[in-house]
Amino acid sequence: VVGGRWSKGEPAIITNPGASWYYVREIMGRWEPAEPALAQNPESAYKYAKTFLRERFKQGEPAIARSPKFSWFYVKDVLGYARFPLGEPAIARNARYAYLYAYRVVGGRWPLAEPIIAKDAECALYYALDIIKGPWPEAEPAIAGPDNSGVPKFEWENYDYRYAEKVLKDPHPETWKERYWAKHQS
Repeated sequence: VVGGRWSKGEPAIITNPGASWYYVREIMGRWEPAEPALAQNPESAYKYAKTFLRERFKQGEPAIARSPKFSWFYVKDVLGYARFPLGEPAIARNARYAYLYAYRVVGGRWPLAEPIIAKDAECALYYALDIIKGPWPEAEPAIAGPDNSGVPKFEWENYDYRYAEKVLKDPHPETWKERYWAKHQS
C-alpha cells in the first residue's frame, strides 16, 4: 500500500521481529537496522539469513538455536550441512530433525539424540538402517510398536516388518513383532 520505503514507520518496525521480516521481505532486502529485531525470533532470523544474507547470521543464532525446526533448516539451507553446535540441543529434541542431522551432518551415530530417535518407530528404523547399519535393541520397543493385531496398516507404516527384513535379516519378518513381544513381556 505504501509503495516503497516508509521512513516514518521504520523506527517502530525495527523493534518488532515480525514487522521487520515483512518489511525487509517486501520493501527493503537486507536492512541492518532491523537485524537486532530479526535476531530475536527463530523463524525471522532463519528466513533473513537464508533469503537476504545467504550466509551465517551470528546475531540470530541464539534465537535459531531455540527451535529444532529452524536449527535444522539453518544447517541445511544456510550452513550447507555444517555442524551447528549451538543448535544441537534443540535439534536433538525432535526425532526427525535429529535423524537427518545425524545422517547428513554428523555422518554417524549421534549419542545426544539417540534417546529421542529411539522412541520414534520410523526414525529409529532409518537410524538403524542408515547410521548404525545393524540392530538397535534400544529402539526395538518403538519399532515393534504396540500389539495392535488385526489393525490394518498401510504398507509404509510397517516399520516392524521392514526392520526385521532389512536390519535383522529375519527369514520371517511378518512374525517378528509377535515374537519380539512374546519374548519381552512378562
